[in-house]
Amino acid sequence: MTIMTASLPIKVATWNLEWAEVKQKRSPHIENLVDSSTPDVCCFTEVTTGFIPHDGHVITSGPDYGYPNPKGLRRKVILSSSQPWKGVSTHDTSSMPPGRFIAGVSHGIRFIRVCIPWHDAHVSTGRKDAKRWDEHRRYLRALEQILNDYSTRSEPICLLGDYNQRSPKGWQPQDVFELLHQTLRSLEFHTADIQDSEGNYFIDHITTSSSLKYNIEGHYPKKLNRIKLSDHSGHYGTLSHQSPP
Repeated sequence: MTIMTASLPIKVATWNLEWAEVKQKRSPHIENLVDSSTPDVCCFTEVTTGFIPHDGHVITSGPDYGYPNPKGLRRKVILSSSQPWKGVSTHDTSSMPPGRFIAGVSHGIRFIRVCIPWHDAHVSTGRKDAKRWDEHRRYLRALEQILNDYSTRSEPICLLGDYNQRSPKGWQPQDVFELLHQTLRSLEFHTADIQDSEGNYFIDHITTSSSLKYNIEGHYPKKLNRIKLSDHSGHYGTLSHQSPP
């Protein structure tokens, strides 16, 4: 199999914005932090359309993510790149829960943006027909099938976003933790064992093909000057070629 040469190194940023809206007090601070980190590829989860970057090439998931979406302005996942996208897919016709996946090729890399459902998805809200961790498990099983398909293609993979699990294992059930790592078994888990500025392990992660490496250069905090920015910590860093052993 011929592997495409990715145009690296590039800067990558990932953050869950907790549905930030343009006119909120936190919004200018979020924009300044992201702008100052100068990402080539910017990856957001839980985004309102007013926060979708206008100076890049943008692909998004669909508006239906299984919950009410006021005025259709919310997107669970987006990818913005300084270069155009090709081979874009939302996989909405598969067993993947809708509205939580977007993938495309840019800079010679297949970026896969995910928002894996949290443990209580559709338990007491939404459809109210699931048990705790059911939707999370369902997503991971579908994601495993998609990754198996992408592994036969030529471009390296960078899978990033809201995994809704910490690594090392936190309070999640052992089988859920094992399922995550089984799903990602063909990828390098670059953000496991790394803590944010508050001393907590990330749940927003980056995993890649073994030909790539990711080095964190900075964090996006949950709070800044007592202003809440998000319920997630984000991070940014450099994605580059992995040197052969």
